[in-house]
Amino acid sequence: MRKFTLALSLAALLPMASQAQRYLGIANSNWSGTNGVYLNPANLGDSRHKFTIDLFSVNVGINNSLTKIQAYDAVNGLLSDDSANLGKYIIPSGNDKFNILAMGEVRGPGAMISLGAKHGIAITTRVRSMFQFNDFNSVLAKNLLDNEYAPTSTNKFKSDAFNWTQNTWAEVGLSYGGVIYEKEKHAVKGGITLRYLKGVGYTAITSDNLDGEYQTTQTDPILRIYNTNLHYGTAGISVGSGLDASKITDYFTAKNTGGGVGADLGFVYEFRPKYKDNLYDMDNKTGIMDRSKPSYKLRISAAVTDIGSINYKTGNKVINFANKTSAPADIKGSELANRVNDYQSLVSYLDSRGIAGDSGTGTQKTKLKLPTMLMIGADYHAVKNLY
Repeated sequence: MRKFTLALSLAALLPMASQAQRYLGIANSNWSGTNGVYLNPANLGDSRHKFTIDLFSVNVGINNSLTKIQAYDAVNGLLSDDSANLGKYIIPSGNDKFNILAMGEVRGPGAMISLGAKHGIAITTRVRSMFQFNDFNSVLAKNLLDNEYAPTSTNKFKSDAFNWTQNTWAEVGLSYGGVIYEKEKHAVKGGITLRYLKGVGYTAITSDNLDGEYQTTQTDPILRIYNTNLHYGTAGISVGSGLDASKITDYFTAKNTGGGVGADLGFVYEFRPKYKDNLYDMDNKTGIMDRSKPSYKLRISAAVTDIGSINYKTGNKVINFANKTSAPADIKGSELANRVNDYQSLVSYLDSRGIAGDSGTGTQKTKLKLPTMLMIGADYHAVKNLY
């Protein structure tokens, strides 16, 4: 089965592709099934589905500031099975710092069932991967990510606190949603999702300071580091070269990785000015709501998703890097990029270049927080079937 290169896949994740895969046109509706659970678990309440089963789907997306995505080249690279790196398609705009949060997920088997007219439960499974730069220096990023990067002149940089994180995990979620208030024109629904998180693997770099310059005076350009204080950690299965679709089940059963608990919490408000049009009488009962018809004029959704964290402890490797002496350390960008996901290879390489590390293998744990988000949406019934 084809192996999807993580860097290339995330580079090609355009915002419009992300929205299409999230089914935003229906994900906040009463017909969303399990698709709406990922945005707001309250969508399970008053669902028009009695029972649904999910088999497989893929969702990808990227959020960034101060960068430009070469969308056309990224898509062509993905379709041609090009193994090019992330930096080839994500170009900093020239500002000193920028942020990127790219995510990809494979949604596995899942199901939802309605418990009467007002309540519902669901079980979902996913494998997710997150790639994040925070306050990252643009020159350093190009050097790390693009093996073909060759500036025409010397570029000096001074980077203060920043972090880079790559985290992949599997999860199993149990969700509940229901109508908690319903009277005439107004209805409120609430929902919660609890997830067991299975950490697959992570790599993280945080920096207190990093001063250097990119030298182009030689045939093979180098990154010259004058002063640095970096903290590096890694554990679990290395997925830096890509997510292998044939090993999805292995990510759920992998031993000696990380674990944790996550949650989503959400509410939905519906304004129903014409609620009387949906009422009918039958079998000596009056005022029965016909839930097969559209019920709201305005619908507002609010949810906090991905509350929680993953703890990596067993096999966790943590190390602090700093210049050995006052002399600068010369590093080749392509050599560093090839080793950043391999702990022992990275330590040996940096030591040979004048950057020493003090480490404690298997003696520390690392907590990685989930990418918590506040999701707010609105759905307005304009005319007939137009929302």
